[in-house]
Amino acid sequence: MHKMKFAVLALFLTSQAFMTKSVKFWHVTDFHHDPSYYEEGYSCYNRTTYRPSYGNYKCDSPWILINSSVYAMKSIEPNPDFIIWTGDDTPHVKNQSVLGTEMVLEIIRNQTKLLMDVFPATPIYAALGNHDYHPKHQMPPNTNTIYKQVAEQWQPWLNGSSEANRTFRHGAFYSLPLPGTNLRAIVLNTVFYYKNDKLTGQLDDPAGQFDWFDKQMTNASSAGEKVYIIAHVPPGQFEKHRNWSWFYPKFNIRFNNLIRKHAQSIGGMFFGHHHTDSYRLIYGSNGTQPVAAVLIAPAVTPWETSLANVTGSAYNNPAIRLYSYAQGSPEKLDFIQYYANLTMASDARPLQWMEEYTASTVYSIPDVTPTSLHNLTERMKKDNSAEFKSYYKHNGVSAVPGEVCDGLCKTVQLCAIQNINYDDYDKCVNKPASTNYTTASSPYTTIKPSTSVPPSSSGHLLTNWSITALAMTLAAIIIPIFNIY
Repeated sequence: MHKMKFAVLALFLTSQAFMTKSVKFWHVTDFHHDPSYYEEGYSCYNRTTYRPSYGNYKCDSPWILINSSVYAMKSIEPNPDFIIWTGDDTPHVKNQSVLGTEMVLEIIRNQTKLLMDVFPATPIYAALGNHDYHPKHQMPPNTNTIYKQVAEQWQPWLNGSSEANRTFRHGAFYSLPLPGTNLRAIVLNTVFYYKNDKLTGQLDDPAGQFDWFDKQMTNASSAGEKVYIIAHVPPGQFEKHRNWSWFYPKFNIRFNNLIRKHAQSIGGMFFGHHHTDSYRLIYGSNGTQPVAAVLIAPAVTPWETSLANVTGSAYNNPAIRLYSYAQGSPEKLDFIQYYANLTMASDARPLQWMEEYTASTVYSIPDVTPTSLHNLTERMKKDNSAEFKSYYKHNGVSAVPGEVCDGLCKTVQLCAIQNINYDDYDKCVNKPASTNYTTASSPYTTIKPSTSVPPSSSGHLLTNWSITALAMTLAAIIIPIFNIY
C-alpha cells in the first residue's frame, strides 16, 4: 500500500514537473553586417577611422561581432526550443551602389549559414527587414529574386510547408505552427507599411497581407492556438525622436485595429528595427485596458544612428535576448537581456557577453504581459522614478549608464510607449508641461551626458546637444532617406 502511495506521489510530481517545464527561445535582431568594416567602413559614414576588432559605436557590425553573438547564444542556452530572427542583415550605407542584389543575398546567406551551423536542429522563425532588399526599403508587394532566393535559403526553417513557401515567395510573410505546442508563428513583412517603401504607400493592402493576416488570426482562434507575431518594423513612434514614426498613417491604424480585434489570440509580439530596448502598449477601444504589447529587442549592431536631433544618446551596446515561459502559458513571458560592453572590449581576448538584467527582477513585475507593462509604465511616470531610470539605461543597452533623461526626453519615451496612435501621441507630447511627464522648468530638455560615453576617434568624449522644438520639426521634414534606419 505504501509503495503504491509513493508511486502515485512520484507520478504526480513528475507530471507537475512536466507541466511547469520552462520553454526558452532566443530573439536576435539587426546584425547589420558591414563587410567593408576594416577597409572602407561604408557604414561608418566617415565619422571615424578607428576600427577595433569587435566594432565601433559609429559603425555597423564586423563579422567577428556577429559570430561572437551567435556563439554566445549557444554558450548561454545551447538548446533553445526555437529562435526568432527579425532581420536587417546588411549595413547602413549612404551610397547604395556599394551594395546590390547579389551582395544583399550573400550577406543574408552567410548569416543564415551561421545560425544553421550553430543551431542545426533548432526551428528558426525569420523575418526580413528594410535593409534586406536592394535598393533598401523598397520591398515590392509581389514575387521577386530576393524573396525567391531567401525562400530557398530558409527551406529547413519553412519546414516543407508549401503554403509558407507560396506566401514567402509572394510577399515574404508566412505562418507555421510551433511543433509540440498550441502556438503558431505568424511572420509578417511590415516593411510594406514603412514610410520609406515608395512602392506601397498608394496601395490599400500591399500583397494582400492584411487580409491574409486577418484570416490567419481568425483560423488560429478557431483552432485554440496562441499566436506569436514576428516582424521587423514595429508600429507607432520612435521613442528617441519627437517627430519620427515608421508606418504610413493609414497602415498604422489598420495594423493596430487588427491587433485589437484578435488580441485574445496573441501570445506575444516581437520586433526589432529600433536598435533600442523598448516596448509599446496597444489599448482596447476604451483606451484604458492594455490588450497587447509590442516587445522591441535591441540590436547586435552598435551603430550610432545618423537620424538628426534624437533625444539622448543614439547608439547601443550589442545585445541578444533570451525569453522564457512556463509550458502552457506562452503569453506569460519573461526575458533575460544579455549584452557585450564595447568600451571594455579588447582585441587581445574574446568579447565578453554578460547578463544586463532580467525583466521581472529589475522592474518588479511577474511577467511582460500587457497588464504588467502597463503597471510598470504608470510607475515610470512618477518624478524621479527608479523604474524609469532603469528603463532608460537599458533603452541604450547600458551604453551610457549615467545619462539622464528628463523633460521632453522622458515625455517622448513614455508617450511613445502608451500611444500607438499618431494623433494620441501628438496630444500626449503636446500637453502643458504641468500635465505631462516632465519635471523640468521648460517643456524641452538638455540631455546630460555621462563621462562614461565612449571616446570618439579623436580622443574627445562624445557629447549630446540641447534640442529645440523647431530643430526637431525641421529635421522630421528634411532628413534625407539615407539617414533613416
